[in-house]
Amino acid sequence: MRFTIEHAFECDPEVLWALLRDPEYIAAIDQRAGLTRTLLEERTQRDERVQKIRFVPDRELPKAAQRALGKEKLDYVQEQRWRDRDRTMRWRVDIVELAGRYDSHGDLVVRQGRKGWCNRRVQGVIDIRLPLIGDRIAKRILEDIEKSYEGAAAATRELLSRRRGGADNSL
Repeated sequence: MRFTIEHAFECDPEVLWALLRDPEYIAAIDQRAGLTRTLLEERTQRDERVQKIRFVPDRELPKAAQRALGKEKLDYVQEQRWRDRDRTMRWRVDIVELAGRYDSHGDLVVRQGRKGWCNRRVQGVIDIRLPLIGDRIAKRILEDIEKSYEGAAAATRELLSRRRGGADNSL
């Protein structure tokens, strides 16, 4: 299952790129999305900042998925490779319980949009090879991803608007 999610923001690409890496912003977005994030590893490799992060969503899996995986919530580890030169973050997700039956990867790119605006585009693939329930789990994951990015876009626009107005910058 391939997907693309795109949003426009009223700011320069450099402003959004910096915001996406700001720890306070990240914490606020995670809270709104119902995610717990734990940084497992961080290093610099050539011109990339590489992070491995464990995510645990607050939502439980559907009952059929819980039975198949033996757990209520599907936590995952995401490797992120941030490249400042082209404002691209490549990501790959690993789910221990689905080793060899799961593939999810893609990229997030921030580009110049129309004058005074920029675009954030997330493209990726989710492929779960489990008989009968794989597609349902993939659709549920994609729904969560879309909901999370929609919420993050709204929060980002609010923050950028307040910054332009000189108001409080908190989410």
